Amino acid sequence: MVPRLHAAGHSVIAAPNPLRRLSGDAAVVRAVPGPVLLVGRSYGGAVISNVSGGGVRGLVFVAALAPLVGESIGEVILRAAAAVG
Repeated sequence: MVPRLHAAGHSVIAAPNPLRRLSGDAAVVRAVPGPVLLVGRSYGGAVISNVSGGGVRGLVFVAALAPLVGESIGEVILRAAAAVG
Protein backbone atom coordinates (compact mmCIF):
# COMPACT_ATOMS: atom_id res chain seq x y z
CA MET A 1 0.00 0.00 0.00
CA VAL A 2 2.84 2.42 0.78
CA PRO A 3 4.20 2.43 -2.81
CA ARG A 4 0.71 3.07 -4.19
CA LEU A 5 0.17 6.02 -1.85
CA HIS A 6 3.61 7.43 -2.73
CA ALA A 7 2.79 7.08 -6.43
CA ALA A 8 -0.39 9.07 -5.82
CA GLY A 9 1.70 11.90 -4.33
CA HIS A 10 1.08 11.26 -0.62
CA SER A 11 3.72 11.38 2.10
CA VAL A 12 3.66 8.05 3.91
CA ILE A 13 5.40 6.80 7.04
CA ALA A 14 5.03 3.13 7.93
CA ALA A 15 5.87 3.41 11.62
CA PRO A 16 7.51 0.31 13.08
CA ASN A 17 5.35 -1.65 15.48
CA PRO A 18 7.54 -3.31 18.12
CA LEU A 19 4.61 -5.45 19.38
CA ARG A 20 5.71 -5.16 23.02
CA ARG A 21 2.58 -3.80 24.69
CA LEU A 22 -0.23 -1.56 23.55
CA SER A 23 0.96 1.58 25.36
CA GLY A 24 4.51 1.17 24.03
CA ASP A 25 3.34 0.50 20.50
CA ALA A 26 1.14 3.61 20.66
CA ALA A 27 4.11 5.66 21.90
CA VAL A 28 6.08 4.72 18.76
CA VAL A 29 3.25 5.95 16.54
CA ARG A 30 2.73 9.06 18.71
CA ALA A 31 6.33 10.08 17.92
CA VAL A 32 5.48 10.51 14.21
CA PRO A 33 5.33 14.26 13.50
CA GLY A 34 1.96 15.62 12.44
CA PRO A 35 -0.36 16.49 11.01
CA VAL A 36 -1.15 12.84 10.30
CA LEU A 37 -4.01 10.57 9.32
CA LEU A 38 -3.42 7.29 11.13
CA VAL A 39 -4.41 4.02 9.47
CA GLY A 40 -4.53 0.78 11.44
CA ARG A 41 -5.17 -2.78 10.34
CA SER A 42 -5.92 -5.63 12.76
CA TYR A 43 -4.04 -4.96 16.02
CA GLY A 44 -2.95 -1.62 14.53
CA GLY A 45 -6.51 -0.38 15.05
CA ALA A 46 -6.06 -0.74 18.79
CA VAL A 47 -2.70 1.01 18.54
CA ILE A 48 -4.02 4.07 16.67
CA SER A 49 -6.97 4.22 19.09
CA ASN A 50 -4.46 4.87 21.85
CA VAL A 51 -2.62 7.69 20.06
CA SER A 52 -3.71 11.22 20.79
CA GLY A 53 -2.17 14.57 20.19
CA GLY A 54 -2.45 17.78 18.28
CA GLY A 55 -1.04 16.30 15.08
CA VAL A 56 -3.62 13.52 14.67
CA ARG A 57 -6.23 14.59 12.13
CA GLY A 58 -8.14 11.33 11.89
CA LEU A 59 -8.20 7.56 12.29
CA VAL A 60 -8.90 4.96 9.60
CA PHE A 61 -9.64 1.37 10.63
CA VAL A 62 -9.06 -1.31 7.98
CA ALA A 63 -10.33 -4.68 9.21
CA ALA A 64 -9.05 -3.50 12.57
CA LEU A 65 -9.73 -3.75 16.27
CA ALA A 66 -11.53 -0.61 17.45
CA PRO A 67 -11.65 -0.64 21.25
CA LEU A 68 -14.04 1.54 23.20
CA VAL A 69 -12.53 3.94 25.75
CA GLY A 70 -10.84 1.85 28.46
CA GLU A 71 -11.53 -1.45 26.69
CA SER A 72 -8.76 -4.06 26.47
CA ILE A 73 -7.94 -5.98 23.31
CA GLY A 74 -9.31 -9.14 24.93
CA GLU A 75 -12.59 -7.37 25.64
CA VAL A 76 -12.82 -6.24 22.02
CA ILE A 77 -12.41 -9.82 20.83
CA LEU A 78 -15.05 -11.10 23.29
CA ARG A 79 -17.46 -8.33 22.25
CA ALA A 80 -16.96 -9.19 18.58
CA ALA A 81 -17.45 -12.91 19.24
CA ALA A 82 -20.68 -12.21 21.12
CA ALA A 83 -21.97 -10.07 18.25
CA VAL A 84 -21.36 -12.89 15.78
CA GLY A 85 -23.12 -15.32 18.08
